Amino acid sequence: MRGQPEMSWMEYMSMPSRQPTILCVIFRSLIESPPEHQIVPPVIYQILDRQTCREHVLAVNALVDYIISQWNAEKNLEEFLPMMIRVLNMMVFHRHVMTFDRLLLSLVLHPATDHASQIAMVIVQALLNCTEINERIDFYCRYIPKRDVDAPEHFRRLAEYHR
Repeated sequence: MRGQPEMSWMEYMSMPSRQPTILCVIFRSLIESPPEHQIVPPVIYQILDRQTCREHVLAVNALVDYIISQWNAEKNLEEFLPMMIRVLNMMVFHRHVMTFDRLLLSLVLHPATDHASQIAMVIVQALLNCTEINERIDFYCRYIPKRDVDAPEHFRRLAEYHR
């Protein structure tokens, strides 16, 4: 990703055979970079913006396949799992290249074998135990208004939540 002109990236990732690999490229780039250099170039967001819903689903499914294959190839899982979860959290919550629900859905429904499903469930468990999702769930539970409050209070709390 580094050192190539933006247009060559746009052309390269616009090829139909390359479109599903965009999230794999981002994942690999983030996992290989030191923490202070883990950025997603703006051209990546332009490429993601051009994707259709179907292409995005295929890209997330390809990422799940890639993560599972990396898990199978990795010799030191004690170091790989936390690093992988950190990068996935960064992609979802900090860089916003995919949504958490789409990632969870792909992890749960996409694996084709029992072994791949077991690996995906370990990843899901690790994702659900991370602080980013717990903080967001706590925030959601604290600020989303209950349905039994009066209408003005409900809309005031909704406006406060969406600020």
